[in-house]
Amino acid sequence: MQCRQEQRRNLNAPCRIRTGPGLARSATIKDLSSDGCSLEPTRIPLRRADIVELNIGEGSPIRAEVCWMRSGEGIGLRFLRALQPQVLDQLTRKARDASIMGVAPREPIRFEQTALRPVC
Repeated sequence: MQCRQEQRRNLNAPCRIRTGPGLARSATIKDLSSDGCSLEPTRIPLRRADIVELNIGEGSPIRAEVCWMRSGEGIGLRFLRALQPQVLDQLTRKARDASIMGVAPREPIRFEQTALRPVC
């Protein structure tokens, strides 16, 4: 049983996570609160107590500590500084906008053969 002080906001939004001076890698945020978030399972090599930087949209990076990792469940992050309510609202909006903008798979364009004609 988990004891959380604040309700988490369910998301399915892209983010970037950086571990040290390396390149940021893509991940997906499952839920978000002022104290932390959880990420979908990823192949990013992390260990408990690692400090990472999380970017949602074009905002400033948020420093966080890896609290837990469970195979098939994902990764739990605790923010080093709790987010202010207005920042949490803004990040939630950005994350939801990012999940709407191009993350969902698009249908391929199909042409009917009769509409095509040879060009000479």
